[in-house]
Amino acid sequence: MLTDRLSPRAYFGLLSLLLVALLALLSRNSWWQSLEDRLFAPVWQVYASSEPERRVVVVDIDERSLRSQGAWPWSRQTIARLIDQTAQAGAAVVLVDMILPEKRPGDEHLASVLARRPVVMGQIFSSADKQLAFANVGVLSSYGAASLPAGRCPDDLIGAGSYLANERSLGVRHAGHISPAVDPDGTVRRIPAVVCFQGKTYPALSLAGLALLSEAQSAWLLDRASGTRRGLSDWLGPAHWIENPALPGLRLPVESDGLTRIPFSRSRSAYAAVSASEVLAGRAMSFDGAIVLIGASAFGVSDSVPVPLSGLATGMEVHLQMISGFLDQRVAYRPAHQIWIDLLVVVLMTGGIYLAWRGGQRVASGWRSLLPTVVAPALVLLVLGLQVWAFASAGLWTFHLSVLVYPLLLALVLLAVRQWQLNRQRNRAMAHLQAFAGGGALAEYLGGEANAQAALSAGSLIQYLQNRPDPRVTPVSASILFADLCGFTAFYARHPEDAVARLIHQFYGSADWVVSAHGGAIDKYLGDGFMAVFLGELHAQRAVVAAIELQGLWAHKQDADGMAPLQLKMGIDSGDVLTGVFGSGQRLTHTVFGQPVNQAAHLEGLTRELNQSVLISEQTHSDLEEDRLRRSFAFAGRFDLGGALGAVGVFSLKD
Repeated sequence: MLTDRLSPRAYFGLLSLLLVALLALLSRNSWWQSLEDRLFAPVWQVYASSEPERRVVVVDIDERSLRSQGAWPWSRQTIARLIDQTAQAGAAVVLVDMILPEKRPGDEHLASVLARRPVVMGQIFSSADKQLAFANVGVLSSYGAASLPAGRCPDDLIGAGSYLANERSLGVRHAGHISPAVDPDGTVRRIPAVVCFQGKTYPALSLAGLALLSEAQSAWLLDRASGTRRGLSDWLGPAHWIENPALPGLRLPVESDGLTRIPFSRSRSAYAAVSASEVLAGRAMSFDGAIVLIGASAFGVSDSVPVPLSGLATGMEVHLQMISGFLDQRVAYRPAHQIWIDLLVVVLMTGGIYLAWRGGQRVASGWRSLLPTVVAPALVLLVLGLQVWAFASAGLWTFHLSVLVYPLLLALVLLAVRQWQLNRQRNRAMAHLQAFAGGGALAEYLGGEANAQAALSAGSLIQYLQNRPDPRVTPVSASILFADLCGFTAFYARHPEDAVARLIHQFYGSADWVVSAHGGAIDKYLGDGFMAVFLGELHAQRAVVAAIELQGLWAHKQDADGMAPLQLKMGIDSGDVLTGVFGSGQRLTHTVFGQPVNQAAHLEGLTRELNQSVLISEQTHSDLEEDRLRRSFAFAGRFDLGGALGAVGVFSLKD
């Protein structure tokens, strides 16, 4: 097996590399990424502040507004009045989360409002490989847009294939894109802070509104954050920073895929909302220099999207969160060199688990053998705690499900392999010990197969056996068979050692095969002979059949090899015996005691005096179930076999 051919260090390293490669492939899968995002969504909920946000206010086109002003779409005059009265109420800048691409009556009136009020409209871009249904309709606003030096979009920015903008007659000067970035599971977690189209970068609605708030005439500039400076701040920085010269000290991170994480730093209840019907009714109110976002929550008007913070929400919540996060400079991002951070964490966790694993390898049981399964969760909690701390203190989004799963998976695999190794070692030990102890004698002595396995997997078998109480002796009814090769001493003197060894090895093998086939077990080998024990039902008949079969097999082998015949002599007796395993942990033997053992040995010796191949006692003969088998033996007389019973009837196998 692989674990036997490699050193522990090489085996552990190979296993770690395979797991890292597997998790690296999984992390590129969209469903894995969606699972990762859902698992870490509670981080936003924990750190979202419920403190009221006074800098941003929502003017909501809600159901009440539709009842008072009529169904959507409203006339251009109504929209113009809503924007104008919002500005009159003290809004510093008005963001309109909508696009008006078609020409309608009243455009001139709306255009006049847009010309004299600080208003930012929306515009939308499609992805580079898709076209919008109404591609390139309206006039793009280049407010806050920056021309790229090479005149082409870099690969690490979101590129657009088409756009949908506002009607030319509206004369929209300030606009920001409201293009969504929807994850594979349908949730909006990130947006393209800037979209690249035909060599220019166009800012999002929130960035355009903040620029207009500061009356900036300069564009949003893209600064490659990683690779331009050296030091820890560069190593932990995002792929890009977006900055505006008119807003010193404020910048927005862009990750390596061109997207910015929506901060979700405040709960939805933190934002004040005013019904559009209240504004249109001319009720006295003051926005007190706040940024006002005009959006819709009414059914059939709003663009509801799933977000991590509050489940289903209106699209305008994305802009609210972006503005608050930007002003607070609490926009989280994944570092551009995240792969190296993950690699460092994986290497450190691998080292910790390796040390625990090597410590556990030195023992077969106890808590130390489970060290990897204890260390792995501790490492996961430590890394997760550091990731949460980095997010809360520095806005670093370093969460990776693969990094957290890796130590747990590695520990489980190591535990499974360790258990498999122990099981294999235990089975080998049981097989070897049973082979030397005879059948299931060891398991019987240890108190059953389950206790035997527990003893072998728990630690030192010698210590276990030395602590055993007095041996367990079991009375059973059995048939004992003694066998011996007659003439082996002379054969040994006339043949080379390798021929003698080959012969005795074949004899032992054939004897074990025949005896086992008839439900017996060889208790011990005695030089050129052996002792076998048959237990259970019909033990006498099985012992006799095995003896006859072994005689025929051995005679056939002698004829096939052309060697001088070595006669196989056997004696069998049946009766009650005591069986058990005896000795210390250093030396064990399984044996049986009783009158049948002694008489079977004497019967085997008597075969030479009577010149017979198989002799059985009258007890064994009477225990035979088949008449045909009984008739195959003839009464040879009564003989004193050295026991307390006196003369015993003996039967010999007929030729």
